[in-house]
Amino acid sequence: MLLQRLWHDQRGAVAFIVGFGILMLTGAVGVAVDVGRGQMAQTKLQNALDAAGLAAGASVTSQDMEAEVMKYMNVNFAEGTLGATITNVTPTLSQAGKLLTVTATATMPTTFMNIFGHTNMQLRAETEVTRSSKGMELAMVLDITGSMCNPSCSGRLDALKTASYDLLDILFGENEPTGDNLWVGIVPFSMGVNIGNSHTDWLVPGSYTAPAVDWAGQGWRGCTEARLSTNNDVTEANPTTQPFYPYYWPDHDTYNNWRTSQTSVNTTTLCGPNSTANNCRCTQATGGPNGGGGTRVCATTVNGNVSTRVYCQNQTSTNQRRCYSEETTTLPTYNYTLSSTVGPNTYCPTNPVTRLTNQRSTLDSAINALAALGGTHINEGAAWGWRMISPLWRGAWGGTMNTNNLPLDYNSDLMIKAVILMTDGLNTMYGQTTSPASNPADGAYGTTPQNLVGSTTPYTDIKAARRLDAKLKNICDGMKARGVIVYVVVFDVDDADVASEVKTCASQNDYYFNAPDAASLRQSFSVIGDSLANLRISR
Repeated sequence: MLLQRLWHDQRGAVAFIVGFGILMLTGAVGVAVDVGRGQMAQTKLQNALDAAGLAAGASVTSQDMEAEVMKYMNVNFAEGTLGATITNVTPTLSQAGKLLTVTATATMPTTFMNIFGHTNMQLRAETEVTRSSKGMELAMVLDITGSMCNPSCSGRLDALKTASYDLLDILFGENEPTGDNLWVGIVPFSMGVNIGNSHTDWLVPGSYTAPAVDWAGQGWRGCTEARLSTNNDVTEANPTTQPFYPYYWPDHDTYNNWRTSQTSVNTTTLCGPNSTANNCRCTQATGGPNGGGGTRVCATTVNGNVSTRVYCQNQTSTNQRRCYSEETTTLPTYNYTLSSTVGPNTYCPTNPVTRLTNQRSTLDSAINALAALGGTHINEGAAWGWRMISPLWRGAWGGTMNTNNLPLDYNSDLMIKAVILMTDGLNTMYGQTTSPASNPADGAYGTTPQNLVGSTTPYTDIKAARRLDAKLKNICDGMKARGVIVYVVVFDVDDADVASEVKTCASQNDYYFNAPDAASLRQSFSVIGDSLANLRISR
């Protein structure tokens, strides 16, 4: 009976069950609290990571992205948020540079779950950002004047090539053969710009063919004179508005003797003394009484390269005058040393412009082929850089530019137009005096004495060069007024005048770079590349 009563007595069991239930309820509430804290921390971590990913997506290099991610993570998920600590943040950019993946992990200490041996909760978040790019038309206007190979091409010119490759690596992506809506052109300049000899339709009709010019077998290389008559040397006007005259360096005895002439002379006596033939009367002779006074030229005729002159040898009486003709045949013969510095194309750059292309290999080849030559007309380079991306030239350049309807209009949606203007010195002019006024092409602006630049007397090389500086400013102002972004790089020049003359071309102070050596030139081009790439990231 006693055992049976104990068996049926439930007074202590109720207390046990109630106590056990309270313990389980407390544990459940504690777990719920920890899980809730974890979910809140997870949400904050994800939101912070999303913001950081969007910010990093507007950066270019991996180092930039890491810095941007951490900056936004530290602001939006500060150390100790809900007691959590970030343990790792990793941004990863796809090889094509389009997809950015960012992951983050964190630990958060538990409160009630410690009872069950769980001291920390592990948090993880991931976000993906697809980077879309704006289009870009970029003209790289590069100085290839003779000083770029002084004292050797392995210094300045090779440094320019390396810096240009670096910039293209940033814009295209390393090992990427084509650009996505990225169009880049190269405009090498010295005393002129070689637009390519296929564009004869841009020239004044008849101005580049014989007998107007004699190319000595070289042919027109592709340089033009500046369009001075209407000030279109500082505008984007296309050749339909005003065509160009070809750059032609005439033959000079002293400065550029690029041809010699071979002459033969034949003399024929038309009549002797006492002749009464009409062609012996020398009625056109002038001088003293009876036409005396020495040998006179009665008439001259020219037929091609043959010149015929009729002479009259005066005597004391009319019927004793002797008449004879002299036939001179001039056959031009050319020496065989015509080169980039000797001949009708003297100092016209051997490198033609590379029109806008999205093919990396085409640009690499053009950069690799750059050769230094001639003096410095920065404004001429800037003008052709502008024309390369000006919509007024749409349909003129040919090739893939015509196929892709380039250049696009100014301020087109999702399209950037930019120019990089690089030079290693100030504008220069030269005082050669033997070039005939009718052939003012010792450079795109002729020579100082010809005063094609509109200087004031007395004409000096320095005053003429400063006129080119003024033209450069007009060109840069014109580009910027149309929304073109202009970067300026001055390379290896210890001259404050250079900075004062070309710095104002840059769209803003941060877009002007003074690079004293090869290393800083590469750095400048890399910074420009990052800036252009960042501008392309759609926000």
